[in-house]
Amino acid sequence: MTRSTLSGRKFTALYAVFLFVLALVYRLSPIGRYVTPDETAWLHRSILWRAALLDSGVVALPQVGHPGVTTTWLGALAVQIKLWLTPASAADVAWARELIWLTPDYGEAFQRLFPLLQFGRITIAVVTSLSVVAIFLLVRRKLGVMAAVIGGFMLALDPFAAGLSGLLHTDALLATFAVITILLVVPAQWDALPSRRAMLLCGVFTALAVLSKLPGATLLLFVPLCLLITALIGLRSRLWQSQARVVIGRGALWLAAAAVTAILLLPALIFAPGELRAVIERSTSLEVALVSQTFFFGRNTPNPGLLFYPVAAAFRISPATTIGLALLVILSVGNWMRDKIAPRPFVIFAPLFIVLFTISLSVSERVFDRYMLPNLLLLILLAALGWALIIAPRSLCRQRLLLAAVALLTVAFAVVNWHYPLYAANWLAGGRQTVAKTIPTGWGETASAAARWAGEQTGAANATLFTADVPSAAPFFPGETIRLDEMRVGEIEPNDFVMLPDDEGDFSSPVHLVTIGGDRMAVYTGMMPDHIEASPLQLQPLSKRFDTLAQLEWAGWRLAEAGDKVTVRAGWIPLQSADGVVQISLVGPDGAHRVRVEQPLANRAGLPSRAWSEGELQSAEYTLHLPPDLPPAAYDLTMTLFDSEGALQGVFRADGSFEDTFVRLDTLFLPAPEPR
Repeated sequence: MTRSTLSGRKFTALYAVFLFVLALVYRLSPIGRYVTPDETAWLHRSILWRAALLDSGVVALPQVGHPGVTTTWLGALAVQIKLWLTPASAADVAWARELIWLTPDYGEAFQRLFPLLQFGRITIAVVTSLSVVAIFLLVRRKLGVMAAVIGGFMLALDPFAAGLSGLLHTDALLATFAVITILLVVPAQWDALPSRRAMLLCGVFTALAVLSKLPGATLLLFVPLCLLITALIGLRSRLWQSQARVVIGRGALWLAAAAVTAILLLPALIFAPGELRAVIERSTSLEVALVSQTFFFGRNTPNPGLLFYPVAAAFRISPATTIGLALLVILSVGNWMRDKIAPRPFVIFAPLFIVLFTISLSVSERVFDRYMLPNLLLLILLAALGWALIIAPRSLCRQRLLLAAVALLTVAFAVVNWHYPLYAANWLAGGRQTVAKTIPTGWGETASAAARWAGEQTGAANATLFTADVPSAAPFFPGETIRLDEMRVGEIEPNDFVMLPDDEGDFSSPVHLVTIGGDRMAVYTGMMPDHIEASPLQLQPLSKRFDTLAQLEWAGWRLAEAGDKVTVRAGWIPLQSADGVVQISLVGPDGAHRVRVEQPLANRAGLPSRAWSEGELQSAEYTLHLPPDLPPAAYDLTMTLFDSEGALQGVFRADGSFEDTFVRLDTLFLPAPEPR
């Protein structure tokens, strides 16, 4: 295979098609095998986004502050395609549209929406596979044909990247759009600035990256910095005034293209900025409240800091990437020390972005290895350049041998991780067993596999499955799937199943055990495992009528083991089809409302009160997150109800007489929460 063969248009076109097919096949591998906990929630957001787009009087708003705009656009497109192909799906879409939110314990929703989710995954897989082709073509121009051929192949078959690129989620879209942006703005040589067309496209993909996920905003710093550094180095051959005009012009084109793209995809930036800001602020406060500890080097820690992402990257890159990076460092340092040959701009700017992006991620207390996917894609391209530098000068025979070695190593790693690509772990860093002792692994795979096995057992359609991961298990179990903390010893039937992860290594003889990497999931039938104790609700039977809106029949609460939140459940009987707002408060001894949460009157599934069947008991759930500085004391747990206009609903006794404007559910003595 000569260089002229690699450079030919026919080869480039055929190889681009080959890469697309290869990438798409690998990215579709999770279909029907497992479901990650967040995907169905993104599908529901896409259904609501589509509904807003079809309603000419409504400005579409993201449901969360990520903001995940590109994910919801593609999810909405997938839903529409599904409706064109199978009109019977309209009933499920209409049903899901009525849900205000999708709770993680609503098994029926995850079962009903599973077929739609597959179309969402396919849409993301197609877009990310096309992005592999786009990256190949850009690398071909910036780093050379050999680096493009190797890099495209490694990108297509990288297990961790492919595993995330086949999910209806945000991480893969952010990564691909960010890498394309970087390749557009980074020059091929130090004495050249990007063209006007490149900067226009750079602005488009910058907006796509930021709208995919907020950490993409790192590009808003990186792109101007890249232009400035390139211009300063180019001063040797140009006048400063001329160079400054070019840089300002290119920057203006970039900003204009980014702004126009952002407004077109998210009109709320112009037409509903206040509502958009409120969504982001609400989502941010919720993210802070939900922060949990991260497993890192054998223990749980609140924030692993800057070290987490470099360590995670060492485990998630492939052996071929590891070797390619080592070659790049050795050859680049050798060329500089021997011949004073400066490395290519990409070799400098890609690590610069990796550092900036890692710092931006480390500021957050929520850390996951999937967040660093843009860095991993850049490392793959840097490794491809390292391989290209060692292969290109060789004879044709040696070139073929080295290319075959890279291909075989890449394919072997991809095949081993075909079924569960998110468990891919660098063999040169110790493999799956080592990574399981160092960083969190798994994202619903063991729950899906265990639920699939349970669903294949006789009588499963009439049984109940209890699990902590309802979103990942419910799509694969034909019966009812209920959250683990709903389990009661006396209610478990002989054919029911209980799923528990291997947290303590005590399984009490499960009937089935799923092992993937270092994670295990045990399945029991008709029994409560000996080492698990139920944490029952503190139930309070009540019968309180809120004016003419709804009847409160019972209420219960549970204080989390860590003392950082209170979960309240209530049973409602609707008195009319109307919307309402529930307010749950913790009132201190001084009468001050120390903690308060408000949410629409809806059942646990997210179905609003206006859609409830009259007279049918509905269960709802509310969570109060307790601040760390909340003083230990006896608090009144109260409930207040407002109608859709914000009017306070009075509480009436059974005889019709007025009682108060709120219901005191119970008195709680709260100890100081454990430090996070």
